[in-house]
Amino acid sequence: MRSVRLGNGRQPRLERRAGLLGVYTTLIVLGAAIILLPIRSLIETMLASQTLERRTVADHFDYDVEIDQRQRLMGEYVNGRVFNIIAWAMVLALIALTAILVITSVLPGVFSGLTF
Repeated sequence: MRSVRLGNGRQPRLERRAGLLGVYTTLIVLGAAIILLPIRSLIETMLASQTLERRTVADHFDYDVEIDQRQRLMGEYVNGRVFNIIAWAMVLALIALTAILVITSVLPGVFSGLTF
């Protein structure tokens, strides 16, 4: 029985991934530095951080779905029509939820009268 092998097993050299490691290190250090600041409320800080993260994730998913639709890049692995509809629906739902998160972060009492 053959084992499944993903990729060629080679790791990129440190020079090639130094930029990515630098970005990761910077984000970790900045996150730790923000928490250590004498901020009035850590809950507000965490909510602001979460809002920013959700906003960037929505952009990332949008970009990923766009890339996955390109025949020239994906070849035979391009997404089908049904999958694209589902993927775009999810991206739009994520954008809507992100908008609600941003609105409730900026205007906390805006949806307080709604009941579900």
